[in-house]
Amino acid sequence: MTSAERTAKARWSAWWQRWPCWVARATVLWAVLYAGFGLVCALTGTSLLYHGGGSGASWLGWAVMTLGVSAAVVSGAVVVYGLRPALRVLLLVLGRRSVKLSYR
Repeated sequence: MTSAERTAKARWSAWWQRWPCWVARATVLWAVLYAGFGLVCALTGTSLLYHGGGSGASWLGWAVMTLGVSAAVVSGAVVVYGLRPALRVLLLVLGRRSVKLSYR
């Protein structure tokens, strides 16, 4: 390992150590609001997509609510236990699911 590689690794490590505590709490708040929005849309039958409609539109609201609850649980674990590698992976997976869900 060269000194440049060690320096780059040290910078990355220092960045994770400076991770502000408010970011995890803000993520929990976002996830709760996201889940609430999905729940309201599912219960009222409001379509989340502009061209969506009909009886099958509420499943998307339930999917958004489920994703929001999952993100809130994982983000709450980050607040309590810190940013562990397993929690990072879960947040990454949930983020990718969110993006895939929004493009349907």
